[in-house]
Amino acid sequence: MSKRRWLALLFIPGLVLILVLAQPGAASSDDDECQELLLNGDMESGEGWIFPPTAARGVYSTDQFFSPTRSARIGIVDGDNVSSFSSLRQRLQSPGGEQMILSWRMFPLSQPQDGSDLQFVGILNSALAEQRRLWSGVRNDAAWLDCSYDVSEFLSSDIYVNFTVKNDGANGKTALYVDDVSLKVCPAPQQVSPGCAPITPTATVTETVTSTPTNTVTPTPTASFTDTPTPSVTATPTEDATVTSTPTTPSTETPTPSATPTATGVPTDTPTATATATYTSSPTHTPSPSPSPTRTTTPSPTPEHSPTATPTFTPIVSPTPTSTPDTFVCQQLVFNPGFDVGIDNYAGWEQNLFITATYKDKDGIEREGAWFGGATESVHFLYQDIEIPAIAGQTSLNYWWAINPFGMDPPLNASDAMTLTLRNTDDEVLDLLAVIDGDSDSRQWLNASFDLDAYLGQTLRFYAEATTQDTRTSWYLDDVLLNSCARGAAVYLPAMMRDQ
Repeated sequence: MSKRRWLALLFIPGLVLILVLAQPGAASSDDDECQELLLNGDMESGEGWIFPPTAARGVYSTDQFFSPTRSARIGIVDGDNVSSFSSLRQRLQSPGGEQMILSWRMFPLSQPQDGSDLQFVGILNSALAEQRRLWSGVRNDAAWLDCSYDVSEFLSSDIYVNFTVKNDGANGKTALYVDDVSLKVCPAPQQVSPGCAPITPTATVTETVTSTPTNTVTPTPTASFTDTPTPSVTATPTEDATVTSTPTTPSTETPTPSATPTATGVPTDTPTATATATYTSSPTHTPSPSPSPTRTTTPSPTPEHSPTATPTFTPIVSPTPTSTPDTFVCQQLVFNPGFDVGIDNYAGWEQNLFITATYKDKDGIEREGAWFGGATESVHFLYQDIEIPAIAGQTSLNYWWAINPFGMDPPLNASDAMTLTLRNTDDEVLDLLAVIDGDSDSRQWLNASFDLDAYLGQTLRFYAEATTQDTRTSWYLDDVLLNSCARGAAVYLPAMMRDQ
């Protein structure tokens, strides 16, 4: 064989191999090149996820799961219905890339469905402040939903993936089972349909062995061919022998009928009639009115040219005050002082807090209020601008506070503290109210009050800020009240006098 032929035989298979590998689909898909960022997305181990300590703390559960054997449950399914948040979250540092996609499966419950409760999913920053709420609602699907969202705006960020259920302690109990959570960074864009959709159950094909009747072929009689002796020709001197041919009847083959398949009907579900309650209005007996006796009035003689006086009512302000100079008329100026108004309970407040929380102190006193801290390296703030009237009197600020150092953490350092200040609307500090740190009484609800008479006629900013460095200390605020009381305020009531 010539050298050229050998080279051709070596070149052609290599070219074929290159062409095969270059075909679409031969390489790995874009999804295979994506990088998974979360640990324990299927909830089968104990790593990665945090269940913050609350009255309805989340747990891993085998009650409901999508794959393989368990999920994470937050909210309340059994037990007492208490006012509490219940969360599941994981912190990560996302790398750079072209696209980042968050997907998960969830099993929502709210029984009976309670519109005052809430289920929501979002992205938090490193200080646990919500940056984007992806999904929220109060659903009672009692079935698995498949959810996915493009969260590429958080590439190269320090974030938390967060799931939360809020129960208000009344009516229904609300929960969420979470499974198969994935956060992927992909090198090329992929199509994502944002939202949550029910997962259609996959039909399971069950093989049913049905005996098929076997056709038995009945043999058809076959014509037998019998040799008929041929008469011998004998020469006879008197006459010629005549050879007579006796024909043999040819055989006729009768075809065997083939079995014709019979179509088997597919069973069809017959809808079950649902009884519909029909409400028939009961006839209402309306009594026929009895004729009332008619009174006939005989007019009295009226003097001629004498007009009849028509009474009129003229409002006259009574000069008599309802209060005495020694009393006070007070008004409370803080909006939503108890942190229980709005979808996140923080209506009226500027803040980067995550949720409100219930804290029960060492004396058994339990209050729900604004929650600061709870994580290392956090900075949480909350403030509200309050306009104080210029009326002379008594003006005071009052609030409840508590500090709860995390049990297994080291002692608090100078960076672990809550600072409460009064500021003007330019955010300049006017007065330092309190610093709550490692030297403060801990694990106990305490009350604080301040005289604000020096700020009459001004707009004050009540500002609270808590920072943590190496500890997971929590601080709580509740019932922030600013009362303005005017001394000797006279309240006048209108009086109705009848002209005679």
